[in-house]
Amino acid sequence: MNIDLLLTLLPPPKVEPTITVGACTLQALLSFQESYTIEIPDYQRPYVWSTEKVEELLKDLRSFYDEKENHGKYYMGSLLLHRKPEERYDIIDGQQRITTLLILDYVLNEKSSTLVTQSEYLNLLFNSPKSKENIIRNESFLRDKLSSYGLTDQKRLFDDLIITIIVTTSQDDAFTFFDTQNNRGVKLSAIDYLKSFHLRELKGHEDKQRVFAKKWDSNNQNQLLHVLFNHIIWRGRRWRGKTIIYENKEFILEEFQKKVIDKSEDGSVALYPNSKNKLAASLTFDTTNGISLQTYPIFLQATPVSYPFSLRQPIEKGTGFFLYAEKYTALYKHVFYVKNEASELYKAVKFYKSVYNNVSEYLRMLFEVCLVMYYDKFEENKIYEFSLWLDYLIGTYRINQKSIVAQTPIKILRDKDFNLLDVIDNSYRPEEIFSFLKGVTDEGIYINERVDSGNGVQATYKRQFNAYFKQSREESLRDKKKWIYERINSK
Repeated sequence: MNIDLLLTLLPPPKVEPTITVGACTLQALLSFQESYTIEIPDYQRPYVWSTEKVEELLKDLRSFYDEKENHGKYYMGSLLLHRKPEERYDIIDGQQRITTLLILDYVLNEKSSTLVTQSEYLNLLFNSPKSKENIIRNESFLRDKLSSYGLTDQKRLFDDLIITIIVTTSQDDAFTFFDTQNNRGVKLSAIDYLKSFHLRELKGHEDKQRVFAKKWDSNNQNQLLHVLFNHIIWRGRRWRGKTIIYENKEFILEEFQKKVIDKSEDGSVALYPNSKNKLAASLTFDTTNGISLQTYPIFLQATPVSYPFSLRQPIEKGTGFFLYAEKYTALYKHVFYVKNEASELYKAVKFYKSVYNNVSEYLRMLFEVCLVMYYDKFEENKIYEFSLWLDYLIGTYRINQKSIVAQTPIKILRDKDFNLLDVIDNSYRPEEIFSFLKGVTDEGIYINERVDSGNGVQATYKRQFNAYFKQSREESLRDKKKWIYERINSK
């Protein structure tokens, strides 16, 4: 038996034989008389309705009951479902409204609510902390507001709500609906679309879909994936040569959805030469034995931060994309939340946080992209020295300009003979990068520096830099290169 038996069937689509369309009350749908389950799939975004959206719903319901005549019904829109084996139905579109209505029903009916009485048929798991936070907030909001809207007696609310049900048996159709039906309510972000697109590439592998969806949501706490893909990964990949522009949703989707390559038929993920995927670190030669390679150790079970990917490499659909995203999430956290105080990386990040606190976000983001790309290429090898020479260049713009604007990082990369990010990516040794940074920095800006020791943005940078190098706040930066060399040689 299936959900179709509940529906007052509407005219079927002319070109979609896998789709059934009908209508029923919400009470009929959620009474589960025909033995089926309703679930929220792993690729769904978190529950995001605000209290403002909830209050709009309360106002609409109040207006409906004020005007209700002849036992009319209130139309709640459509619900898109994907029918899976064993009569399991995934909610494709309508999750936000259904979740809110279930919370409302719970507040109205408590122990006799659908969430309590039909829990075995509702598989509505919210792993995202954002979802849990919004559910708790909206439940509290409803408890405070129901009486003021005169809705506390509407125990049979679901009998009065009618919805259009669209059921598809095709997972391709399900994902297509998910992508195209989100033109109402809160817009999907690029991160939501990427999750949906690459989970679709894993159709037939629900175990992988479940694992990657859970990791994706876990990594996206506090919108970390938005920061990572917009400010770090996309810029690191696309800010090349002289053609440098800022990202937007369309560019993010183009790079990580349209330009990704097809996955292999056997499910393996292609690897490319990089610092984590090479046979040997060095070789020796003698006249008797010839060449001997000093090979790298082989780790059969790598941690995410050591996955053998590189930032600018081709990305495969599905598994390849999710592992790539997992690697750079772990790498970003490893770099900027490093705990080993004796490490080169710790010193580099401490310098960055000490000097660039309260400095322009545009310069901070550029510093972070460069630091991530350097670590991706050389790991901790001379990364502290790199951070000092990187600041040697970036600092000239902070000292020389009262206003740092969006174009400033672009000018730093574009207006030199070579793009710094390209130099990092193409260098064999750290010293090549250091030589480039010293060569393109206008040392005259430091030699002629006359920044007052007040509270302006230039003074803030100078004060924080001098404090790190244990200089007085008024001390001129004319000897900055000397201080850097002294710090490097004192290690």
